[in-house]
Amino acid sequence: MSWLIGVLAIAYFTYLLFFAGLEPAERRRIYAVIGLFIACTVFYAGYEQQGASFNLFAQRYTDRTIFGFDIPAGVLQAVSPVLVVVLAPIAAAVWLALGRRNRDLSSPVKFALGLLFMGSGFLVLYVASHYVLQGEKVLPLWLVSTYLLHTLGELCLYPVGLSSMTKLIPTRFVGQMLGIWFMALSLGANIAGQLSGDYDASQLASLPALFLKIFWWGAAGGGLMLLCTPLLKRLMAGVK
Repeated sequence: MSWLIGVLAIAYFTYLLFFAGLEPAERRRIYAVIGLFIACTVFYAGYEQQGASFNLFAQRYTDRTIFGFDIPAGVLQAVSPVLVVVLAPIAAAVWLALGRRNRDLSSPVKFALGLLFMGSGFLVLYVASHYVLQGEKVLPLWLVSTYLLHTLGELCLYPVGLSSMTKLIPTRFVGQMLGIWFMALSLGANIAGQLSGDYDASQLASLPALFLKIFWWGAAGGGLMLLCTPLLKRLMAGVK
């Protein structure tokens, strides 16, 4: 499935670049879109661990007894959407305030921040997993902290990505490009499941190894986006 989604995305971008009759400036923006597409895929390969390794971590290694009640592992997944509802207005206010002062961050920088927040969340669970190796169950606060960092990352990346797709692509292709954007989410989610497959319950040491791998996945992606920001801004030709 990952290969299928990837091939379809490559085919569509090839069509836009060489067969859609785009102007040179429009064609350059497609290269910027490709960069954002890859960054989105990397982000959701980590973010979508919520329904995979995070849920297993909550079920097996988290002390979920609160005031005598055993909280189901799946309930902890509600933390992320609650944080989105609470923090989204704050994030919007921050971007608007920066915009009024002409200090708004470019889309590539916001994508880089999203990836770095995602990676930082896995660093938190990497530390927590070492307590698990010692035979302990950890407090839900470790997962909540990770969800907080991942939510901050999503607020930097997801709405900005949707906005960028509509601005960078010619109007006649906007609907198709939004479909391609959701393909990036699908590809990331599928890769997330494959990464979770690296965890072997019979080899507990594979748990911190998994979290550390995805931390580097996010950190490297965020660092690369920062390095590529000047190039991407030129390709975007003034689109913020």
